[in-house]
Amino acid sequence: MMWFSRLTRHQQFNIFPGSQWLARVKFLVTSCSYQNEGNIILMGSPGSGKTTHGRKLSQRLKMPVLDIDDDHLEPFWQMKVSQKLSEVGGERFLEAEGEALLQFKASNTIVSLTGSNPLHPEAMRIDGDFDFCQSAIKKIFSDETLNQELLSNYNLKLSAANSINWGRLLPQIVYHASGYLNMVHQGVIAMGDDLDVCIPTGNFGNILGAIYAKQMGIPFRRFICASNKNNVLTEFFRSGVYDLRQKLLRVTTSPAIDILKSSNLERYLYMVTDNDSSEVRRCFDQLSKGNFFQVSQDVLERMQRDILADWCSEETCSKTINDVFQKTGYLLDTHTAVAKAVADRFPSESVPMMICSTAHYGKFASDVLSALGRSFTSDDPVMLFQELKKLKPHPIMHQELEESIRRPKVHTKVLPANLNEIVSELKRFIERGYEHDISKRLN
Repeated sequence: MMWFSRLTRHQQFNIFPGSQWLARVKFLVTSCSYQNEGNIILMGSPGSGKTTHGRKLSQRLKMPVLDIDDDHLEPFWQMKVSQKLSEVGGERFLEAEGEALLQFKASNTIVSLTGSNPLHPEAMRIDGDFDFCQSAIKKIFSDETLNQELLSNYNLKLSAANSINWGRLLPQIVYHASGYLNMVHQGVIAMGDDLDVCIPTGNFGNILGAIYAKQMGIPFRRFICASNKNNVLTEFFRSGVYDLRQKLLRVTTSPAIDILKSSNLERYLYMVTDNDSSEVRRCFDQLSKGNFFQVSQDVLERMQRDILADWCSEETCSKTINDVFQKTGYLLDTHTAVAKAVADRFPSESVPMMICSTAHYGKFASDVLSALGRSFTSDDPVMLFQELKKLKPHPIMHQELEESIRRPKVHTKVLPANLNEIVSELKRFIERGYEHDISKRLN
């Protein structure tokens, strides 16, 4: 997804491009004091580990930890968050939550929140694929006139919070290190032993996090780059040729890796060419102008020392989901199934393989049920979740995800894949948000 959010405390506009081929944009407009000096902010979806890691940080850093729902919203409302949602409805809930957060103050505190608020109940969806959204963001960043206008008129600066910047790569490095330690704790390997890792990737960010973890000392041996039929990375690591001249993006059941222009590959090439910025610039200038570039034989050989690559078809992905479930009861999502199918092609008798699972199967319920040969009469998410629960799979159903699908949809705005219209809407939103902030302060 692509997200725009505005932090009024620091006057920053964050742009989050992610992994859905239809992009959605949300806006953060409420003034609150999350950003007070000394605060550490943990933001993530329900079930992502904010509470667990917040407690660990609290013990290590000797700082108090506050959960926005438990420690502020529920005392403020004198009722459970779920009760408030039922009472006011989904659209009004976002506004009520934002109003409650105006009263929130903390400093030198670990603050845990979902990121659902303070969200203004207004969003736009971009009817385009990931490559368009990511390209649009980079063009917006490089538009000096636009950026100067936002700075002069609204004291706003643009930044990104996916793997366009390090804000996304840093936690990916951490969880790859954590994955290695899990293998040690489970007795699969001893500390210091080599470990292979297979990662489904399209934008090359997740696997790059693992590569950086190796540079920091985690003894990963080989990295297996797993792709779906948008397999430009597979071809690149086999041949040294990155060629989009005959490529069209193909929609698959693993949309997070439906990507042709891998943004983080630029960072990797910078590393593998010994920080040769002129060579990286040559490659990506050629890609921009001709949809094609080729690295030298020396660079190709250096890449192939660490990285193996392959891809799997939609049919193989579905078969993998079914086979694993029938044999083990473990239910893969469509992205992890891509990794499992590819990982099985690179066995080693001496070094175990860790597969990076990147999503919960519930997010792709209809495709997973189809892979299992289960029939269903409706695409209603509630009904699909009921069908999944009947399977009694492992891992169990994601409770917070199940609750979220019952909430009403409040975001309906759709823009065409047109940069000018996106910029115009961005400006309109910033102006509305600015006026909203002024009004709040005056009242």
